[in-house]
Amino acid sequence: MAARSHVDSGVNERRLRPIYDCLDSGNNKKALQEADKLLKKQKDFLCAKALKSLALVRLGRLEDSLSTIKEVHNENPTDDPTLQAMTICYRELQKLELIADAYERATKKDPQNEELLSHLFMSHVRNGDYKKQQQTAMALYKLKPKNPYYFWAVMSIVMQADVADEKLAKSMLLPLAERMTEKFVNDGKLEAEAEVQLYLMILERQGKYEKAIEVLEGPLREKLSPYQDTLQKRTAEYLAKLENPDQWSYYKEYFSSVCHLVDSNWQPEENRHEKLEDSVDYDFQKAIDFVEALVEEQNGVRDGRKLRGPYLAQIKLLDELIKRNSPLSKT
Repeated sequence: MAARSHVDSGVNERRLRPIYDCLDSGNNKKALQEADKLLKKQKDFLCAKALKSLALVRLGRLEDSLSTIKEVHNENPTDDPTLQAMTICYRELQKLELIADAYERATKKDPQNEELLSHLFMSHVRNGDYKKQQQTAMALYKLKPKNPYYFWAVMSIVMQADVADEKLAKSMLLPLAERMTEKFVNDGKLEAEAEVQLYLMILERQGKYEKAIEVLEGPLREKLSPYQDTLQKRTAEYLAKLENPDQWSYYKEYFSSVCHLVDSNWQPEENRHEKLEDSVDYDFQKAIDFVEALVEEQNGVRDGRKLRGPYLAQIKLLDELIKRNSPLSKT
């Protein structure tokens, strides 16, 4: 049966080849003629009809094209050549929503087809339908339990949070994405750097910087690229954003990251304005400004009690500058 299907596919491809060649060379009138000639012999050849519709689009006959492609659409095709031809046609007609509908219909007829579900997911991506992205990604994961499919679903939830109101994003969507990711963390299933980066993104968007630091310092660190001191930069950024100015351990980590960046002579690349690089304290002057700003902002008091952290940080920073014979120690 499989051999017969392969033979039929080869025969169909040879019959369609003249139409493809004409379309590729821009000879759309000839492509239309070749499609009509083939359809006289095989009137229900759906791929030929889809290619005819594409030729009609390129000839400016939009109504005829829509009428022809609608006939194909209503047959709910599942074969890749026909769906690909429909996809190109709908793109040129600027009807991307119909691409998704075509693949929705195809997956209903063949729900165990991984390739069709993947195309359906991508069609939802093009349409910016984040909820359907999530649903399709989870259907893919249930069919084929692969990490990329699972994290397509997680990323789709994060994208929903980006466009939802802040209350919904923080109370439901981002916590859901975090729980889904942590399930894989706890089960030891995280495989790729992109998955860890997504986890960090989810924590960042919830302001969970302390937890993000734990990720950077824990076993997941091994999956992250150390290229150009990325981990130290990231740690410095998170430490600078922590909201407890009296937690001494935060200052220790912060100064460790700053010293590492100073010792490695790291500088932001010219003509780049990435958020991370803009917020990283990579020299001692930035560290001085940061600590002094904390002292001034808190005015040395929080919740009615005197804070020691910012002042201890000033002493620690001065000690480090003196050890290094830095001119800044005299300012």
